[in-house]
This record gives sequence, structure tokens and C-alpha cells, in this order.
Amino acid sequence: FLSEVDFAKTHLLERNQHGEHQYGLGMDEIKKHAFSNEHAVLIIEPNGFAKVRRYLEANNAPFVSIFLSVETWTAIIRLFDRAQTKEEMAERLAVMFDVESKWDEVVRQYDMMLETDEMDNESILDIINYHVNAKVNSLSKKAV
Repeated sequence: FLSEVDFAKTHLLERNQHGEHQYGLGMDEIKKHAFSNEHAVLIIEPNGFAKVRRYLEANNAPFVSIFLSVETWTAIIRLFDRAQTKEEMAERLAVMFDVESKWDEVVRQYDMMLETDEMDNESILDIINYHVNAKVNSLSKKAV
């Protein structure tokens, strides 16, 4: 985690704020992973996905994009479990209905969507790894 001053100085391709918490994806991290032979999982909200996608495509960096989705009721239950105060709960509900409800158009830009309601983290990672490896293999065949 960075101080507010250091966060403001960091060159970020994508940034987001939830309540008092700020999140971002630094250019150094993107360059480190996008142009190496290692696989990386970048967790990006749809609001920032378009910027990241444009950057990766403009720089011919291979990637596969997967939108992890849950039913609205699952999201609401998780929200109630995670919220610490009534104010935070109200803020998160407002974001869910004002921001996330408008993600439909952006979600269509992903390579695939994965419904994760009944899945544990290990199963989700197995599926992600399968699709990442399939994409890497198809790119390797095209290069030959």
C-alpha cells in the first residue's frame, strides 16, 4: 500500500476509488508483465478495462480478458458481509446500482464471461489458467 502522496505521484494507467480507498494499476507493473513470458492476472473493474485493453492492443501485448460475474443477489449478500458501517453499505449499494448496472456494454468487450456464484477460488483459477494457456498456445501457433 502507498501513502496518499506516493499514490498521487505514481504513473497509473487505471485508477479507481471506493470510499476512502484508492486502487490503481501502475504502468511499471503492466509493462513488467505484458512484455514477459510470465502470465499475470490483473484485476480491473470494467470502468478501467477499456484503457488497459487499448494500451495492450496498441503495444501488441497478448492478453485474454475474462469478466467474473455473480448474480445480483450474490453481490448484495457479499456487500452486506463486507460493509463495516451503514454509510459504507449505502455507498456500495449506490455504486452497485448507479455504476455497475451500466457495465453491460463494457462486458461485451471481454473475451469471455464467467459466472462464479457457485465456484470456489481454486476452480475459478483453474478455468482462468485453462483459457490463458489456450490463448498463449493459439498465439504461438500463429507466430510459427
